[in-house]
Amino acid sequence: LGSVYNNVSLPVTMMAWVKVGTSNYNPIFSSSQHPSSYHGFWMNCGPSRVTAAFGDGTGAFTPAARNSKAANLSFTFNPNEWYHVCAVIRGAGDMDIYVNGVDQGGNYSGSATSMVNNPSGDANIGYHRRQTQEFYEGSIDELKVFDAGLSATEVRTEMCRKANPNNPNLLGAWDFNEPFNAPQFDDLSTNGNDGNRAGGAVSILSGAAVGDTSVFIYPLTING
Repeated sequence: LGSVYNNVSLPVTMMAWVKVGTSNYNPIFSSSQHPSSYHGFWMNCGPSRVTAAFGDGTGAFTPAARNSKAANLSFTFNPNEWYHVCAVIRGAGDMDIYVNGVDQGGNYSGSATSMVNNPSGDANIGYHRRQTQEFYEGSIDELKVFDAGLSATEVRTEMCRKANPNNPNLLGAWDFNEPFNAPQFDDLSTNGNDGNRAGGAVSILSGAAVGDTSVFIYPLTING
């Protein structure tokens, strides 16, 4: 996506519909890559885990340079099914992780207390630079990034609803509905941060549950 989110500060929210492969580290979104240290914010998932984090740019890919929350799920993602994942990052020790609109709890690690952006660091979908270069294995649809810490009700309202370009907190949104395997994918927000397809990514027909509205009936106290 280019170096388009390096003036963003916390809080932020990232959400997407995903089909997850078997890799233990599937990067969904990262905001500010750097070749030798953690910067910006990111979200990734494994077969039974979702992680949100930010980096302080102090050098090296170590726990001291990041603050993370990992939710170890009570189930394993079926690679043939779509799931909605969401990470809300307000600050150190203040993050929420949702799967299909349900808060999954989680455990914190790392000691970074503030987020620092790499001034020239690119934002990426399906890729994250850390000790090694990590690529997403699976499918992604309806990715949204907000410069706000959404509540549980707001997460559930946005979950199945197409992106609203007029939302003042919408930093970026990509539905990947361009012509099949087009070289670029369009940002639906008013920021116009379109991306370039790379790394062999291909288009598929999506069965993600996305429509004009999002309706939910379960209570906010639901767990599990």
